[in-house]
Amino acid sequence: NWNAIWESNFEPVRVANFVGIRANFHPHFDPKVAIEIEITPKMSFGTGHHATTFTVIELMESINFKGKLVYDFGTGTGILAILAEKLGAESVLAVDNDNWCIENSIENIQNNDCHFISVEKVESAYQDKKFDIIIANVNRHIIEANMLELTQLAFPGSKLVLSGLLIEDQSDMIQLAINNGWDFEKSKPLNGWVSLLFQFH
Repeated sequence: NWNAIWESNFEPVRVANFVGIRANFHPHFDPKVAIEIEITPKMSFGTGHHATTFTVIELMESINFKGKLVYDFGTGTGILAILAEKLGAESVLAVDNDNWCIENSIENIQNNDCHFISVEKVESAYQDKKFDIIIANVNRHIIEANMLELTQLAFPGSKLVLSGLLIEDQSDMIQLAINNGWDFEKSKPLNGWVSLLFQFH
């Protein structure tokens, strides 16, 4: 039973004093964190334990989400969409290609009392909308295959967070983004993985 194994091994995750991620059977964080998120993964990716999710959260702390439109590509558990709303986003479109992830993210969104996140299958999500902040915590192959579509969601000044990347992918991914009109701002490496932040020009 995957969930039983997960529950027995799941430890709360703390990203400095910024974000705390816990399951519903964990107590609240002490000392307190600015934002607390409750996650039940149900075989979906995104608990904050992995370096990719952890470093995306670190990058998100430096981005102004207030009143912004956010696109979360490959939402998994919904953790980053939930954090975006809690940071003040006006609305979040969270997409995934996995029905299990969609079901799980909707449950987590409800459990965190979020009301401005919509969850859709990825193929139905590319519309004429533009977004202030685009987050793609997936992997190199998926980013390469979708960079054009992700860029079409941006306007000058939009932010892009890429993750699910190994440190050795960094230079290629920065070049790919630059070739598509993005300016590199900064990276957050951890344990052989890296998250990257860009701005569209």
